[in-house]
Amino acid sequence: MCFVHGARRRAESADIVVTNQSFLFCDVAADGGLLPPIRHWVVDEAHGAEDEARRAFTLTLDSDEILRLAQKVSDAGGTRNVFGRAERKANPEGSQLTLFFALVSKARACGNAFAEAADEYTAHVKDLLYFDTSRKNKGYEGLDLWVNAEVRSSSAFKGLAEYVSVLAESADKLITATQELVAFLEGVDEAAEVQREIASVAMDLKSLRVAAEVFFEQAPESYVYQASLVKKKDKRVDKLEALLLDVGAKMNETFFASTLSVVFASATLSISGTFDAYESSMGLNQGEFSQADELQLDSSFDFDNNMIVYVVKDMPEPNDRNYIEALKQLLVATHLAQGGSMLTLFTNRREMEQCYEGVKQPLQQEDLRLICQKWGVSAKGLRDEFLADETLSLFALKSFWQGFDAPGATLKGVIIPKLPFARPTDPLYCERAYRDDRAWWRYVLPQAVIETKQAAGRLIRKADDHGVLILADKRLLTKAYGKTFLRSLQSKTIRVCTIDEIVKSLEALKNWK
Repeated sequence: MCFVHGARRRAESADIVVTNQSFLFCDVAADGGLLPPIRHWVVDEAHGAEDEARRAFTLTLDSDEILRLAQKVSDAGGTRNVFGRAERKANPEGSQLTLFFALVSKARACGNAFAEAADEYTAHVKDLLYFDTSRKNKGYEGLDLWVNAEVRSSSAFKGLAEYVSVLAESADKLITATQELVAFLEGVDEAAEVQREIASVAMDLKSLRVAAEVFFEQAPESYVYQASLVKKKDKRVDKLEALLLDVGAKMNETFFASTLSVVFASATLSISGTFDAYESSMGLNQGEFSQADELQLDSSFDFDNNMIVYVVKDMPEPNDRNYIEALKQLLVATHLAQGGSMLTLFTNRREMEQCYEGVKQPLQQEDLRLICQKWGVSAKGLRDEFLADETLSLFALKSFWQGFDAPGATLKGVIIPKLPFARPTDPLYCERAYRDDRAWWRYVLPQAVIETKQAAGRLIRKADDHGVLILADKRLLTKAYGKTFLRSLQSKTIRVCTIDEIVKSLEALKNWK
């Protein structure tokens, strides 16, 4: 029995089914084809549900995946060619043998044509790098391009559309050939496994065909279009994606319409004490099936007494040319005063590495170890190393902002150098800003607040944990939105201090019990 079908059958007879959000929303996107019809859901860690749902509904033309698919169906794939395996595995008899080899021959020819078209298409996706004109992207290995009307009217995009047209036509012919072969193999001895492989190829081709049609032909306004491009010419790992703009509307059409009750639970859903932003993002109270009640419960943790929040008032703002040097001084001083056991969470890899190079030596001189989430370094390895050494400190990126547990003395302080606002060039934000002049306030600000609360949540993981949260972004004091962040934090013990005052306070708290 197929593993997926077997798992689904067991789930159908279960009283409780446990799955992750990714699989849940993939099931929603697949019209319930993965999970049994479950009418009551509890979605934990619900702050990530919008992103997971959008990811599940995203239509993708992934160059790497297209080339992998081409390997499966072309003679260049060698032993990976599914049609060659069909020839070796299947054992039709008599008159069926001639028809079988005719179908395989047709599929091989269509597969080779598809592989040729795939090679041309994936080579020319990088033509869109023509739009990499911003100095802000200089030095970065990739570019996330908002595919708007200007891009679509360019010769680069129109040229790419011609290559996609050839790819789509070859995919259509290959789909027909694979379906004919799958139908023939029904009931053929010892061919069940390869039949499923060929059927899987057909499904992948159909997904590719749908994505190509939506991205290049239909371009409905319900999607945001982006190209994620890698600048190295020899790395064909580029992606074109159609991202759902309004997840809430889709949830009302699908998930909420097919369920009787859904509970969204998370410690970080509220902003300034309300759930308004979350309701809007998930489409709650926007239709007859999404009417929602709210309940906000106090935490069992004593955040006010166990977490002190320091807001640094004598730091330059992040866009100031002196910011990085001032940040290095702050990091050295606070690490020495605290005696290590600090987690500094960055939003920018380049800034993190700059700070690491400037901070590690002064700390080493005081026998304090510091590690950094550099390219190619295993996040799991960093987590394990951090947890094993109570004085070790870590500089890390977004993968450590949530889901990282370091209870007890292993983690005594979290530092957030810069508020985690989405990049102004992010295609989703660009599309929202184009349609809504309040987009930053409606979408970017709430998401940044939730991410900051998630980062702060790394500090207190059990009832007797305690520590400090240092916010080094002066915009918390100079911009109107700063109050929204501070009102939303778990702890109300907030102190606005100079760097020197923070250092003196940390030294006094070294033996905090």
